Amino acid sequence: MRGLVLLLSAAVALCGAAPALEPVTCSVDGLETTAVRFAIQHINQQQDHGYKFKLSEVIVVSPTQKVQGCSIVMRVNLQETKCHSSDPKHFEDCEVRHAGGTVVMAGCVVVLSVQGDVASVVSHKCGTTKDEEELRMCPDCPRLQNLTNVEGLQRIGGVIRKYNVLNATEHYFVLSDVGRMSASYIMGVGMNYVAEFAMVETHCPVGSRIAPEACTPLCPDRARHIFCRNSENPRGSRLYCETYPAVNKVDLQPGMIEPTCHQLPRFNPAVQCTEGPALKDIHPICSWPRQPLRS
Repeated sequence: MRGLVLLLSAAVALCGAAPALEPVTCSVDGLETTAVRFAIQHINQQQDHGYKFKLSEVIVVSPTQKVQGCSIVMRVNLQETKCHSSDPKHFEDCEVRHAGGTVVMAGCVVVLSVQGDVASVVSHKCGTTKDEEELRMCPDCPRLQNLTNVEGLQRIGGVIRKYNVLNATEHYFVLSDVGRMSASYIMGVGMNYVAEFAMVETHCPVGSRIAPEACTPLCPDRARHIFCRNSENPRGSRLYCETYPAVNKVDLQPGMIEPTCHQLPRFNPAVQCTEGPALKDIHPICSWPRQPLRS
């Protein structure tokens, strides 16, 4: 049926507390496990766009003793998962992408400082790349499109407008991130376009006279977040969304107004990271500490 729109949705409960991190010490015993888990959790906590990553390979973990502790330098290879950064799921529970789904890898150097029983990340720097061998071996696999692809963004905008009309119950939602866009040819069907994107709940109640696109998002901890995968081809479209409940569900007291928070810039791949040229079709792991945005 041409023009068929099918919405499959799932409300995802906030996951239980993430598995406790073992204390990172300067002892060599178990250092590869504890320090690496600590580092990857930190990297994922800093990701405010794109997807979470999980461990693929430990290259080296090298501790250096200091007067009051130690410094730990590690090199690890990470692999992109299917969990968006807004997904409350713990990164170790996320599924990685497999061949045919454009695997994305990141080689990272992380520096930790341990003083007494307190560990902290001093810095991390990663290089994020696609698996080019996969692209050569599978010429018919879907090809990623630029995250700023105009037609792709228009399709996403249309999906969000329909979502606000048909599914929003309390407040309108706006685009917060585009995870991926891809295109492929299906024999007997035609071109198939797939988009993965995230939405965030806004201050605007359903029925507001303000255009949803102009609405201001709620504070991140008080907003519901939605991550969707939409596919479109000449035979119709299919939309699947997961809804992540707000972390802070405390009701406002009578007379109180919804707080406003400093908001991250709306989706803009050009400023994902500030230390180098923007990648066009994937989300990199940005270096940390973050540098000021380029003017």
